[in-house]
Amino acid sequence: MRGSYLLFLRNERRCSVRVGRLGNIVFNSGVYVYVGSGLNNVVSRVGRHFKSVKRVFWHIDYIASRVMRIIGAILLISDKRLEGMLSSILKDYYSYVPGFGASDTKDVSHLFYIHTESKYDLLVSVISNVLTYVTDVYWYDGIKLHKVRDLAEILNFLKEMKST
Repeated sequence: MRGSYLLFLRNERRCSVRVGRLGNIVFNSGVYVYVGSGLNNVVSRVGRHFKSVKRVFWHIDYIASRVMRIIGAILLISDKRLEGMLSSILKDYYSYVPGFGASDTKDVSHLFYIHTESKYDLLVSVISNVLTYVTDVYWYDGIKLHKVRDLAEILNFLKEMKST
């Protein structure tokens, strides 16, 4: 399956991490969402992020499963690369780490900080904006793919993340 994804990460405490050429970045505690794509196999790409032992290749590899805990991902199945569209919408609602994960694009960032749980509702709106290009939506918890039949289900997954 080809597509794009939103990877959710929880940072338990404020920390500074050296991220390749971006240098040292301070990450506040809380939830972050990373926007990516897997145009060969989105499930494999997201599965790779859940692994704790992997070669550091992308910016996300410096923090995923090392500094931050991955708590889930939304997979948007599509032949179209949607990460630029998603990033351009997310930047208007969330703070972001400049240049993170976007060195091969003109996007401002692919990593966004979700300040409060009340901002989760905005994610459903963001996904709604790209649904015309999407054939299926899944939630991935690191073990199993869950087909999303109604975008309201995403809010349930996000609320469950709080307790994980």
